[in-house]
Amino acid sequence: RGRAQHAGRGASGQGKIEVNYDRDAALVRAAPGSDRAARWWAAQDGAQALEEAAFDQEQIWEFVRQRPLEVLQRAAASLWVAAGIWWAWRGKRGAEEEQQSVEYSALLSRKRPPSERGEVLRRGLQEMGVFFVKLGQTAAQRPDIVGDEIAEELKGLQEQSTPFSDAEALRMIAQDLGHKGPLAPGVLWDGCEDPEAPPLLKELNPNHVASASLGQVYRGRTHEGREVALKVQRPGVQDVLSLDWAVAVLGARAYQTLIGSPNDYGAIVDTVARGVRMELDYHNEAANAEEFAARHAFLPFVSSPGCIPELMGPKGSSRVLALDWYPSRAPKELSTAERRALVEMAVEACVVQLLVTGFVHADPHEGNLRLGNDGRVVFLDFGLMDRIDFGLMERCAAGVRAVLEKDWVELSRVFQEVRFTPTPMMRNVNFGTKRKPDYQPCSIEEFAEAFGEQIEQEAGGQSRFGAMATTLKKLSNRYLMLTPPFVALLCRTFITLEGLLSEDPVLMAEYNVYHVALPFAVRRIFSPRTKNGRTALRDTLLRRTGSSKPAPNW
Repeated sequence: RGRAQHAGRGASGQGKIEVNYDRDAALVRAAPGSDRAARWWAAQDGAQALEEAAFDQEQIWEFVRQRPLEVLQRAAASLWVAAGIWWAWRGKRGAEEEQQSVEYSALLSRKRPPSERGEVLRRGLQEMGVFFVKLGQTAAQRPDIVGDEIAEELKGLQEQSTPFSDAEALRMIAQDLGHKGPLAPGVLWDGCEDPEAPPLLKELNPNHVASASLGQVYRGRTHEGREVALKVQRPGVQDVLSLDWAVAVLGARAYQTLIGSPNDYGAIVDTVARGVRMELDYHNEAANAEEFAARHAFLPFVSSPGCIPELMGPKGSSRVLALDWYPSRAPKELSTAERRALVEMAVEACVVQLLVTGFVHADPHEGNLRLGNDGRVVFLDFGLMDRIDFGLMERCAAGVRAVLEKDWVELSRVFQEVRFTPTPMMRNVNFGTKRKPDYQPCSIEEFAEAFGEQIEQEAGGQSRFGAMATTLKKLSNRYLMLTPPFVALLCRTFITLEGLLSEDPVLMAEYNVYHVALPFAVRRIFSPRTKNGRTALRDTLLRRTGSSKPAPNW
């Protein structure tokens, strides 16, 4: 549940707009597999309750009271870096930057060369820590919150990650697995207690083969000949996560008050925090990988590596994740035809996740999508997953159909039902002036007309999800837009995929994501799981007559 208050005059003229992100009960039914997720979160909350009131906004001041000095020190360090970022951005743009108009694009990578102050922004967030890097990566897809130019610059966070010491990673592998000898012949870790002991693996490359914000990967081979990928967690991440969460929530509340927004930006911080906590539990990621493989086994073109639990540390504290090494190639290593096939398979797989299985890979960037040597699309990294309940699946399916039919009123109703927009629609009557926003009710038809006019001006308006994101952003100054927490991860998933499309102009012009989604949308519409979905299907197929029995609606 998310609530926020707006300082300007509201619909009643009394001064406050309250936003509620909860959806109607008739539109909600739990996502497949949500019971496992619920058990995992219950275990996390139980463990956390023994220590502190962290990750609960209602108890944030209690958390600050319990650890005042640590919070103050962490906040001071973060504010010092933030001040440097602010100073760099308050000055005039460079001559080359002035010549470039900055308009947000719904792509994962930047459209323009990196700027000096953009580098200050990215370097500052990296200095502040992994949690703030994750916040920045999420904000890169939310120009309605941070503005076009900052959103474009934040996209660079996905393109760069500073690796940590290989020696430290090797030491963590040995400690997690309780191994006192060499990790492989000739591969000793710092502090190795018994260099003459049998090695853990037959082979291990002591240099990382990939690095990301939360960890890096090493390639090895077991004594049985099984190729393995060992992902090692970045040191120190867990130690400051709760502190960074508290600092970010307080900062989000201050920013919300400063700009007078009715949206709960703290809910976005919570979403990122939940994602990072999930990513840091490697046994949970292993379970996600197994569930992903099982739920998508009916797709013959989708694959993922299996887990190797015997090469992982204890549950709840493992810093090593062991997976099969899947023979494959990265998108940049592919020919145009191969890359095109990879993108088409990946997009269809993610559409299935959104509309059929409800188990969505929330971070499908180029490092996590590969073309297997067997010709299948290989998904990697299952730390950050999103569950879509049946109600959201049904509404997304209705949205796909509405876009293809150019039924903007119906699409606007979908926006209201999933809480992208409020009910009633709210228009800023001060739009075009320098005065603070003043939201007043307006008709859904007015909003639908404005939306239709804008999206039909966008390139790919009826073929790409990114065009919808851009349209909503451009309307956000005229109409009140909401930010339900689930939006952050879903936007990231599909905008990331469409970023891959953008590098192939031919495919970009020909490919229509909505056409790919339509068969699965029809399947979802004709197999409703919620009360609202069943009513909508019945009203579509049957019409009421004067008699007690309805008649076919054809």
